[in-house]
Amino acid sequence: MSAASGILVAGTSSDAGKSVIVAGLCRALARRGVRVAPFKAQNMSNNSMVCLDGGEIGRAQYLQAQRARVEPTTAMNPVLLKPGTDRRAFIVVRGEPAGTLEAGQYAAGRGHLRDAAFAAYRELAGDYDLVVCEGAGSPAEINLRAGDYVNLGLAREFDLPVVVVGDIDRGGILASLYGTWALLGDADRDTLKAFVINKFRGDVAVLEPGLEEITARTGVPFAGVIPWLLDVWLDSEDTLEVGHWRAGHVVDTAYEIHHGRASLVGADGSGRPDQLVPQAFLDGWRAGAVWGTMWHGAFESDDFRRAWLAQIAAAVGSEWTAAEGAPGFAARREGMLETLADALEEHVDIDSLLIHTRIGIGRRS
Repeated sequence: MSAASGILVAGTSSDAGKSVIVAGLCRALARRGVRVAPFKAQNMSNNSMVCLDGGEIGRAQYLQAQRARVEPTTAMNPVLLKPGTDRRAFIVVRGEPAGTLEAGQYAAGRGHLRDAAFAAYRELAGDYDLVVCEGAGSPAEINLRAGDYVNLGLAREFDLPVVVVGDIDRGGILASLYGTWALLGDADRDTLKAFVINKFRGDVAVLEPGLEEITARTGVPFAGVIPWLLDVWLDSEDTLEVGHWRAGHVVDTAYEIHHGRASLVGADGSGRPDQLVPQAFLDGWRAGAVWGTMWHGAFESDDFRRAWLAQIAAAVGSEWTAAEGAPGFAARREGMLETLADALEEHVDIDSLLIHTRIGIGRRS
């Protein structure tokens, strides 16, 4: 097998920590001078971000690209499925609307989406030193394996080494890791190069006998145990400036992406709509002390968040001001990412994950 152009971070389940670990790996590798790109063949989410060319990609891949210190592009998330109902999703391919996908088509009706995803991967592999791929759900979803192009279907197509991440805080981590391995066919098992445990609290020595037994049964080593990082949370990245709030005259930066345009068709008198610009478009709804908005990322704007908190304080006859010298949202988020990258460097054998890739060949005998 030739040296791989990328690596796949899969997980025992959704929310195992794949997105965060990919973001941390992207930053850790960027700090080493590696030109790295994130990639997720298919994402299912109604929350997206807009690239410079106007195309949509998942928020996680947008964040990961910025963590890698590269410009986000639609190749990094070539297929975005935006759920419309329980049985239908809107399809976005390379950032542009491309029809709908019915639930019955999910297992076997995605051949054209696979082709678009693989073409995007080849594009990134040609432009970057390494592509760090994020899987979806679990690679052991055997009912979907035949049409898979996000997890082991992607890994097998491009000979990618796979690391499987499990969240120990959910409980049952050893069963989850072993069960994932046990459900795979021999050829798929051969792609698994390491396990990583996420969100560990306590003494690792207590866990080690279990790790040794899992490796003895599967032949897959553990590359690391990541501690619970209480002060690290990562969400959406910088957004586009839209306008001024009518009342506060504070510039906010947020974004709104959805199918169609919201309009007021009736009201019961319990509240009133918010409009950023009179007669332009609805932003949300307010009723007494309750306020809601369709803007994603509104509170990431330091000026808006502080003005909003000051307004709430004034409404109850109090005052609120930001603590002197308090870091802004972007600075705190950047610090968290550096903390995450530091934790990966300390607790994960990153070189062992890269040994089968074109940037890792020759690092070890």
